[in-house]
Amino acid sequence: MSDQQCPKCHSIRTVKDQHILKGICPSCGIAYDKWKKNKSQNQTEFRADNAPLTQADKPLHRLKNTLLFVPEKIDMLVFRSRVIIYFIFFIWGWKFILSGSGWQAIMGSFMHNINLPFHEFGHVLFMPFGRFMTLYP
Repeated sequence: MSDQQCPKCHSIRTVKDQHILKGICPSCGIAYDKWKKNKSQNQTEFRADNAPLTQADKPLHRLKNTLLFVPEKIDMLVFRSRVIIYFIFFIWGWKFILSGSGWQAIMGSFMHNINLPFHEFGHVLFMPFGRFMTLYP
């Protein structure tokens, strides 16, 4: 390719194109140097993307690292607070599960009012699937 030919559209500069700056294509308007630079960067990025996946790049490994991440420094006050809150929810949850489906147990829980809008939205969401699916959730 000559300096007078566009690397993108392959248009050749003519005498009529003298009013346009050198290094700019009169047909598509790209700057030759900039386009060549971007194209070479894209090719190196493309080669890097085709590199084989390392152990850290695999989705299962990333999920494991995310779920089991432990920071180097642990604040004991925060840790103990989380453990206490966890056990409170654990005991409350089992109490809720073992109390059955009686209306007093369900309506007496403050979580009922939190869950109620999601339950009712299930009825609306499944309306297009017929009466059975509307009654099911």
